Amino acid sequence: MVEIGRGCFECVDYIDGKLVIEGWLLLPGHEMDGFDIAVGEKLVAQVPASLREDVEEHMFVPADTRVWGFSFEEEFPEEPIRDWTNVCATGTKAGERVARVDILYCVAWRPDLPLPPEHMRYRVTMSKSPFTWWLSSLKTGGEFLTAMQEVCDPRAPLRLLDWGCGSGRSSMILAAHLSNLEVHGADIDGEAIRWCNENLAAGRYTVIEPEPPMPFEDESFDVVLGYSVFTHLQAKHQRMWLEELRRIVRPGGHCFVSVHGDFAADLALRERSDAFLETGFTDSQLDPILDGVAPEGYYRAVFQTREYTQREWSRIIDVVGYKERWMSNFQDLVILRK
Repeated sequence: MVEIGRGCFECVDYIDGKLVIEGWLLLPGHEMDGFDIAVGEKLVAQVPASLREDVEEHMFVPADTRVWGFSFEEEFPEEPIRDWTNVCATGTKAGERVARVDILYCVAWRPDLPLPPEHMRYRVTMSKSPFTWWLSSLKTGGEFLTAMQEVCDPRAPLRLLDWGCGSGRSSMILAAHLSNLEVHGADIDGEAIRWCNENLAAGRYTVIEPEPPMPFEDESFDVVLGYSVFTHLQAKHQRMWLEELRRIVRPGGHCFVSVHGDFAADLALRERSDAFLETGFTDSQLDPILDGVAPEGYYRAVFQTREYTQREWSRIIDVVGYKERWMSNFQDLVILRK
């Protein structure tokens, strides 16, 4: 299995009879000189790698690492992607496969979905590009869908909560393609919730407080999704919200939530503090992206080891799965079951 690298698709589209695939990829300590581009099981191209210094400028990259870009455009007689299909870019060095970035893609996902305002997109993706928003929505939605399929039947009638939904980035994709889902969303961002209720007819969205409880009955949901929420919560708030998720999930139900694990820490932290090395957890850094939305000092850049997560979280709810670098090729996915 090829190692998952930190990467991003900036374009996957079928435009005027041409398939266009662009993006970037990195893996600490490794160089790349080419990329294999695959659609489903078919290798469609082998292209040279290019340095992406523009990406290095706006995100932290370890000193021994460069960001490598890929770009592919070729005429196809018909759309090569019709249903949900995995698209993969694998970085190579001297013909040896180094790392990969994947996305579960579908050509019919975008046309009828509304686009949030620019400042709301930036708050979530750190980009003002509409296409970055669409692809990040598709990627996180597809990653949740794939994980759900491993432990439950996502096509069975399910009541789903997108906890920390923002502008519905993950759940709007699932709601658009899975008619069996009853989708709810919850977030502390009142502006985002108003936008969701006004624009996303397939779901019901609720403003919540920074601390539980949420206004839902006990055992209300079959599935809870939480993308990049625990990545910003102090240890005491993590415990509070784990107990709340356990309360609202039905027996046998699952929560799929992401954390900044070891890979994210290696990329984002210049060094690990003594406290982090001792406990496996750090919440010392403030994150200003939700200034004015979250209470002062509440929103953090949080990193935790796999060992910490499994040890501490299992005191509250069963940890039944752990997928490293699963979400956006960066965050780890933790699967919880009541």
